Amino acid sequence: MFRHYLWSPSRKSYVRGHHKINGCLFCKIVEDSPEVPKKVIFRGRKFVVIMNIFPYSPGHLEIIPVRHVESIEELNKDEYKELWDYVKKGIMLLKAVLRPDGFNVGINLGGDISGASIAHLHIHIVPRYKSNPPITDIEKIYKLMIKRIDEKGF
Repeated sequence: MFRHYLWSPSRKSYVRGHHKINGCLFCKIVEDSPEVPKKVIFRGRKFVVIMNIFPYSPGHLEIIPVRHVESIEELNKDEYKELWDYVKKGIMLLKAVLRPDGFNVGINLGGDISGASIAHLHIHIVPRYKSNPPITDIEKIYKLMIKRIDEKGF
């Protein structure tokens, strides 16, 4: 029953707060701040797609609005539609590169009570694997995703 829970020892450093940033972490990623380590997969006009560098599972992606919004109802209709288009494209990219067996797609809304440690709307796409993932090295996964986007687009 418990074998499918998400547990990621690599997140220990993040959870302990070893990567404190002044200001909004996602705004700094959007601004391409050199003080923030990041793995940007794709930059659009309204959204940025990143690989989580403290993933729950290899290939964990996040979709971040360029505009600082904290809740989904702050998005206009076009942004809302584009956000879900990016989620679909992220899932398709992960299927092509890593071939996971399933996904968790989620949004934490409401601050600490919901587990939202960053007050900037974002959607998680967490690939799930029945057994060991085909690749676990974050840098290798990142390079494969960029190569796929270069070849096929996002």
